[in-house]
Amino acid sequence: MKKKGIITVIIIAVILIAGTALYWGISRDGNDSYSEESEGVPIHYAEDGPEEPSITVWTEIPDGEVEDGEFDISYTVTPGRGAEVAKIYYVINGDIERRLYTYGDPDTKLSEGTVWLASDMKNKIVFYVEDTDGRTAEFTAENQPYHEFQKSPPVDESQLRPARQGGDRRYLANQLILATEDDIPDEEVAEMIDDIGGEIIGKISIMDRYYIQVPESTEEELEAMCRQLEDKYEDQIALVKLYYVGGWSLHHTDDPWWSEEPVSHDENALDEYKQVTDEDLYENPIYSVWDLPYRQWGPSMPGGMETDA
Repeated sequence: MKKKGIITVIIIAVILIAGTALYWGISRDGNDSYSEESEGVPIHYAEDGPEEPSITVWTEIPDGEVEDGEFDISYTVTPGRGAEVAKIYYVINGDIERRLYTYGDPDTKLSEGTVWLASDMKNKIVFYVEDTDGRTAEFTAENQPYHEFQKSPPVDESQLRPARQGGDRRYLANQLILATEDDIPDEEVAEMIDDIGGEIIGKISIMDRYYIQVPESTEEELEAMCRQLEDKYEDQIALVKLYYVGGWSLHHTDDPWWSEEPVSHDENALDEYKQVTDEDLYENPIYSVWDLPYRQWGPSMPGGMETDA
């Protein structure tokens, strides 16, 4: 009985050893790339892998009209044999290039990233990988999402009131503008503004910006609402302010001696400039507003312009 027991143990041991060797052999053949940490960023090598690099996006790209102008993706990438991943990027409609990953950049992460859509057009997206040997591969998304840039709701002029600052500056008596930190759901925003009797009436998703309707209030009362939200939800709210219309901007002045030093490198520009009028500057194509001998810019307060509180 003892002899049979020993033989059984030996047979089991042989089977386990053979199975382990077979498992590692299959794993090595099936996945001939590996990763290790380099400069805090995972870098994929392919010493025994395919000659050419490859990239595959696993996240389903949305199709048709989408509300958000961004979405997260995950992907698998392999460099060419003996090389490393140098960079990964995508191109929209053949001319808008945006980077997903760069070797050595701690702010980018291999295998995942965010795609930002171009607004008001279909987005044909092609993903690219380039390895350190200069070889490239691409992956073309079949779906072509369309994102319409969201705008602020129309201004109700009956709610405009003169601001304390004076001039042309006015505020909307029944609106606030609120910007949140990343990844705050609409439902949570709705709960926050419920404290001040607010309601979401508009949103620009790509900016995490909300337009909030509140009961008609004075400028001081609206400022108090902003402070209340900031104090209670400081971790969720990036900015909350009044909706102001009018404010400071830049305009072209009539004073040819606005700055003390010429900004043009053209030796004849100063003499030529002295002989043209303000109107000529806009009609004569040889002059550029930013390339005048003297910087012709000054403050004004035009209406219809939203500015910070």
